[in-house]
Amino acid sequence: MLTNNLIRYLKQKYGLTFKQMLTNNRNIFVLMVPNSKDFFAILSRVPNKQVGIDKPGHAVTLDLKCGEFSKTLIDLPGFTKSFRIKSNQWIGMWLNQVNDDEVKKIVDYAYKLALNGEIQTTGQYLLIPEDEESENTLYHAETIPPRKNKQNNQSLGKRESDIPQEIEKMLQSYDYTVLPALGRQKNFYHQGQLMADYEDDYNQNFTFTRFYPTYHDMTVHQLRTYFTWRTKVRKGIYESTSRSYVFIYIYELLNQIGVKNPEEGYQLLKKLYEEYVLIYDSEIKKYLNNWRKDYVTFYNLEKYKDEVFTKENKKDDLYEDLLRPTNSINLSNNLKQLSTYHGKSPLEEQTYQQLVFFVWRKLLANKEYFDFAKEVLFTITEREYYFFSRAILYNRVPHFDTFQVSSSRKFYQKNGHTYYQYFSPVARQRTKINAVLHEIDRISRIEYQMGRKLKTNNLKPAIVLTIEQAVKEFHATEIEAQRPKIKINFDHLDKIRLDASKTRESLLTEEEKELELETNKEQEDSKRMVESQIERKQVIEKEIPYGLSKDEYFFLMALWHQTSWKKELQQEHLMTSILVDSINEKLFDEIGDSLIEFNGDEPIIIEDYLPDLLELFGKEE
Repeated sequence: MLTNNLIRYLKQKYGLTFKQMLTNNRNIFVLMVPNSKDFFAILSRVPNKQVGIDKPGHAVTLDLKCGEFSKTLIDLPGFTKSFRIKSNQWIGMWLNQVNDDEVKKIVDYAYKLALNGEIQTTGQYLLIPEDEESENTLYHAETIPPRKNKQNNQSLGKRESDIPQEIEKMLQSYDYTVLPALGRQKNFYHQGQLMADYEDDYNQNFTFTRFYPTYHDMTVHQLRTYFTWRTKVRKGIYESTSRSYVFIYIYELLNQIGVKNPEEGYQLLKKLYEEYVLIYDSEIKKYLNNWRKDYVTFYNLEKYKDEVFTKENKKDDLYEDLLRPTNSINLSNNLKQLSTYHGKSPLEEQTYQQLVFFVWRKLLANKEYFDFAKEVLFTITEREYYFFSRAILYNRVPHFDTFQVSSSRKFYQKNGHTYYQYFSPVARQRTKINAVLHEIDRISRIEYQMGRKLKTNNLKPAIVLTIEQAVKEFHATEIEAQRPKIKINFDHLDKIRLDASKTRESLLTEEEKELELETNKEQEDSKRMVESQIERKQVIEKEIPYGLSKDEYFFLMALWHQTSWKKELQQEHLMTSILVDSINEKLFDEIGDSLIEFNGDEPIIIEDYLPDLLELFGKEE
C-alpha cells in the first residue's frame, strides 16, 4: 500500500492524521484516537541500507497495536515483529508488501481496539455510530449469539481416534520452536513433503475458510476432505470445493510439493486454471495469473514466458514500434491505442498518416534539445520485486541470475535481491501524445492552407520547432515529387552534335576555317577571363562572414558607414528591397530581429542594433 493512500484513507474515514513523534525527527509519526495521548500506530521511514536493500531511498514500515491478534498476524506474508515497540501486543508490516484491503482491515481493527480502551472483543462486536456528530458517542459491546454449526452434528462429534497414520504423523511434525516469521512457511513445506504422496477416500465433506491457509489451520476432518479432493484432482477429476482448499493445492505446487520438477508443476497449475478456476471459481483467476508469471520466472522456465507474459509482450511490442516505427500504417494503429486525437486532419488520410510518420521519426531523431521518448512516451522503471505475493512459499531463492522477458523487460539478481526493470508510461501520457498530434495537425493546416486554424498548446518550443521544420520538409518533398519529370537521352544529343559538326566542317572553305580558329581562340581567352573573375568572386565571398554575398556585404557596409551605394547597385541591376530582405534573413539568428528597415524609400540600419553590428563585424571598412 502506498503511504499517501493510507493517509488519505484515515483522513476520509476517521478524520485521523499522523503526527510527528519527535520535533527533530521527521521519520517517525504516530496515530492517536480522539481525546487520548496514547498512540496505536507508528509510521516510520527506515533507510534501505539498514534493512539490507542495496538501493538509495527509504522503506516505509507501519507498527500497529493489535493485542492478542498480533500473534496471528505475525505469520502472514509482509508482517513481522514490531519495528519500534518491543511487545507481543504490537505487530509490524512492510507497507509496500501488504495490499490495500489488508492494511485497511488491520488498521480498522487496531483503531477500534484503541477506541474501546483495548477491551478484548472475542465473542463480541463493536457498535460504532455512522454519524460522527451523533450525541451518543459511547461504544457498546453486545454478545454475539452462538453460531449454529451447519455440519452434521453426529459427524462433528465423531471421535478422531481413527486418524490415518500419515495425517497423525504430519500433525506431530509441526515444529513450534521455529520463529513465527518463518515458522508458518517452513512447517507448511515440511508437512507438505510428508504428505506429498498421500491419498485419501473420505466420504464426508467439510468446508474450510481461512486467509493464507496451511495444514496447521485445518481439523482432521478438513484435512481428510482436502486430501480426498486432491486425490481426485491428480486423477483428472475436478470438483467444486472450498476456496481455501484450492489455495492449499496451489501453495503445494509453488513449493514443488508432489511434483517431479518445475515444468510438471507449471503444467498442473495451467490445468487447474483451465479445468477448475475458469469453471468453478473465477475469483482465484487474478491470483493464479500473477503466480503463474512468478512461477515461470522464479524457476527460469523460459519456454513458457511468452505464454504467461502475453499482455506484457504486447505492451512492449507497442513501445518498440513507437520507438522504431517501420511504416505509417503501423504507427497510426499504435497511436490509436494510446491517444484519442485522430481522424481530425483536413488532409487525406493516407497523406496525413505519411506526414505523421515523417514528423514522428524526426522527433525521435532529435536528441540535442529533448528526448522525445522519455518526455512523451515512457520511462524505464526499476524496482525491487517480491515473488509470489500473498502466497505461502518457503524457498524464496530464484533459479536465475537474469530472466529476459523481452528486449525492454527483465528480472535480475543483485546483492541477494530481485529487481524488475520495464517500460512504464510517463505521467499524463495520453494527454502528451494528443498534444503532439494536435500540433502536427495545426502546423500542417497552416503549411497546406487547409481547414480552420487551431490554437497552440504548451509543448516545449524545441518540439514545436522540430514539428514545423519536419512538416515543411515533408511538404517540399511532396511538391517536388509531383513535378513532371523530362528524361533526356544525352547519348543521342552527342551523336547529333557530332554529325552536325562533321557536316558543317565539310561545307566550310579554307578561309572560313581559319576565321573560325581565330574566333575559337578569342572565345577561349574570354572564357578563361570570366572563369578567373568568377573564381576571384568566390574567394572574396568565402571571406565574407554569415553567408553574405559580395553585393550584400558592400550594401551593408555602405549603409553602416553612410557612403554612396545607389550607382553601384544600378550598374549591377540589383533591387534594394531584395538585398534588404536577404541581409535581414541571414543575420536574423545573430541579431534576433530585422536589422534594416525603410524610412520612406530609404533603407536605414535600426539604431538600436548598431552595437550588435559593431560586435559582429568589428571595425571593418
